[in-house]
Amino acid sequence: MKTKDTKKKKSKKNQIDLDNEIIIGLTTSNDDNKKKKKTKNKKKKNMKKNKGFNVKTNKKQNKVKSIVVKWTFLMMLLAIAIILFLLSPLFNCKKILVEGNEILSSESIIANSQIQIGENIFKISSAKVKERIKSNAYVERVRIKRNLKGEIKIIIEERKPTFMLTFAGGCVYINNQGYILEFSEEPKNLPIIIGFTTVLDDKVPGDRLDIDDLKKLEDILQLAKVAEKKQMLDLISYIDISEYKNIIISMTSEKKSAYIGTLENINKKMDYIRVIIDEEAGIAGDIFAQNLDNIYFREKV
Repeated sequence: MKTKDTKKKKSKKNQIDLDNEIIIGLTTSNDDNKKKKKTKNKKKKNMKKNKGFNVKTNKKQNKVKSIVVKWTFLMMLLAIAIILFLLSPLFNCKKILVEGNEILSSESIIANSQIQIGENIFKISSAKVKERIKSNAYVERVRIKRNLKGEIKIIIEERKPTFMLTFAGGCVYINNQGYILEFSEEPKNLPIIIGFTTVLDDKVPGDRLDIDDLKKLEDILQLAKVAEKKQMLDLISYIDISEYKNIIISMTSEKKSAYIGTLENINKKMDYIRVIIDEEAGIAGDIFAQNLDNIYFREKV
């Protein structure tokens, strides 16, 4: 009897209660179903949330788009209105003013600009007007100003002629930068440069001298600066640069020529030349100033 009871007890012990026991690596079908339901419920909730969020964001985006479209349309209307207003006869050109000109006449500058009275000031291209005016070699820079009164102001900076070259029985005016300003038969009271090598036959006003002559011009400018400082520039009629190491200046009114040599010690050389001019006033002759230690005057016989 005992053996039977003990066997029954052992068999009961060996039986597994799946509802109350938890065994590693073993899950019941009920647990799986519960988990699946939970995940499905979560997904449904998330879907509902996402749908609500997407609806809200779409509404916001549509509002922003409509606002942008409205403002863009209003800005376009405003721009069109402003353009039509500016292009109205209210802003037609009524007056043209010219400033900064000393050599060129205001009439010639206005004619070159091709601006017409009665033309709308905002239709006028400043770039084209500047290009037309700068076709004159005397014009270095141009500025265009306009105001709502219908006035256009042309402000120019002119190139000044500082030297002359001889050509074909006449003369050529050039400025400090070597720009050819004008071919003329009437000489100005300017120093004439002798010894340039630029061929002028193919040159027109607005062109520059060749590179070799531009380098020589730098020395001439240095000489002219010192002469002006010593109040002698107006006395110089010719500057001969045929030989680089033997520059010669001619002073017709003083009946004298000065052989300077190079520009070394040019300030002291010009001081001596100034003294000789004053001491030998009215006497024709030559001043030899190549050597600073031996500067002298030789009267012409």
